[in-house]
Amino acid sequence: MSLVTDLKLFLSPLNRQIFPGMATNIRVHTGFGEQHAKTAKDILAAVKYALLKSGFNQVTLVGHSLGAALSVLDGVYLSLNLPGVKFQVIGYGMPRVGNQAFADYVDANIPVTRINNRNDFIPVLPRTSIPMVYFIL
Repeated sequence: MSLVTDLKLFLSPLNRQIFPGMATNIRVHTGFGEQHAKTAKDILAAVKYALLKSGFNQVTLVGHSLGAALSVLDGVYLSLNLPGVKFQVIGYGMPRVGNQAFADYVDANIPVTRINNRNDFIPVLPRTSIPMVYFIL
């Protein structure tokens, strides 16, 4: 499933049902957006439950590779749905997730730490030289 998700390289608008009110110029990796949509509501329910039980108001989302990309999307989604909670993302080997508008939104709203091995090619994929595709984060 990860390879199929990763190969959907082109940019698509955010799903308006999941991300209402987001700027229309924001685009994300199609495969990452589709994969995120499959789990978003379940993750929101689980995080709400954990916050209720724990009394915490801060959440750190951590992922590796595809999981790192999904963690960023979850960070945006969860922050829209749980405005009183502080979210941060730590991504290991995170590929590029979205366009400049997406990166600007994330930079302004969610602390993200990227941890990459300089010999790992995943964090520089997809290449910015692919026509019509440009991912930043």
